[in-house]
Amino acid sequence: MTDKIQPNDACAWQPNKATETPFSKKFSTGELPVEPNRYRLIWGRFCPWATPIATMLDYTGLDNVISKGAIYSLRHAGVDDNWFFGKGDETDPVLKTTSLRENFEKNGSRIHGPANRASAR
Repeated sequence: MTDKIQPNDACAWQPNKATETPFSKKFSTGELPVEPNRYRLIWGRFCPWATPIATMLDYTGLDNVISKGAIYSLRHAGVDDNWFFGKGDETDPVLKTTSLRENFEKNGSRIHGPANRASAR
């Protein structure tokens, strides 16, 4: 297995390195507060790793605290490093953005890499 991202790796297994990132904080330790409308899961219905998480939110009732938004299952023509919320210029109703890349850019320089494999620096 290689650490390099290959074309069409959107749902390929991509293990994270053991480094401290904004994504390594936990709810169970109190590092992340549990508050309604603070978190949003952006997921692809086509992804075998995202679907169980989205389903778990529904079955446990966490969908009342963590909202969900789905990305469009096909990439736009000529774009291989971004995911969009629809076929055209559809906007996510909560985030008010049209793509994952736009969310990373709004977040500032803390998150880098393709939209399907973000890493904190």
